[in-house]
This record gives sequence, structure tokens and C-alpha cells, in this order.
Amino acid sequence: MAEKRPICLYGGQRRELAAGDTLPGGPAFIARSSDTTQSISQNVITKLVAALATTVLDTHNAWSAGTFTVPAGWAGLYQVNAMVTLNYCVDQAGIFVDVYKNNALAQRVMAGRQSGNTTWGGGGTCLLVLAAGDTVDMRVNQTSPATTTYPFAGLTAFSGAFLRGTP
Repeated sequence: MAEKRPICLYGGQRRELAAGDTLPGGPAFIARSSDTTQSISQNVITKLVAALATTVLDTHNAWSAGTFTVPAGWAGLYQVNAMVTLNYCVDQAGIFVDVYKNNALAQRVMAGRQSGNTTWGGGGTCLLVLAAGDTVDMRVNQTSPATTTYPFAGLTAFSGAFLRGTP
């Protein structure tokens, strides 16, 4: 009996996949923190740039200085993921993690309040319809009762990937 292989549709054509096959994909990016820190002042919405200094993946050369720009020909539905970790949080520090599209709030992916003096964080995922040239970035706000700032630990990441084109 012949081995059954997975079947997919790509470009309107039926295609059987063999082991090791890959399909051409749309834009994807992953950026994360390493040893670089970025402070967030109380009640200041801050775009993450230094905190996302390590580029892990950038399939279409579309990630630069904390911003993903949709390449020409790749309008469509994207999944975007944002996660942040803060060090030295004081009791009752609030944190908001937002995804911005074209410098405007597109989706708040996480809001929470920490209790106790510790490292703390969270994140979330959203779906965005993006056109060629649109930009996406991650911003954070913290509402600690103190006026101190909070550097990021090594567990901050921002990623996104093209899911499908728009009709």
C-alpha cells in the first residue's frame, strides 16, 4: 500500500507534501530581548526598541528598529504576538501591553496588576488586517504607584506572521 502524504492547496493547486518539503510563506518576524534593557517610566506609553534588539527571524527584511512594515504584495491577515517581562516591580504595579498599527492603538493584548516586589509579565495575541506599507509595533505602559522605571528581563518578545491574503 502506498504511503499517504499530507495534501495542501497552494496557489490554487493541489500538492502532496513529502518529508522535508516546505511551502513558500509570507512575511514573519520574531524579535526578543537579550542583555539590552529599556526603562519604562510611570504612565508613559513606551515603544519597545532597545528591549527588542535581537532579531531571531525576519523572512522578508521587514523588521527594523522595533517596527514591522508589511512588504509590498503581502496585504492580508496577520497574527501578532506580544510578551513583556518587567524586573523590580513594586507592589500594585499595573502593566499594559499594546499592539500599535500605523502609530495608533490596534489592540490591547494584556492588562494586569502585580502584587509583591518581583519580576512579572504577560502578553497576548491578536489578529490584524494589514495593507502593504502598514507598520506594527509593541508598546508598554506601567502604572506603578512609585515614579521609578523598570528594565526588561530577557523574556520580552514580539512576533508576527502572515496567515492569508485578503479578498
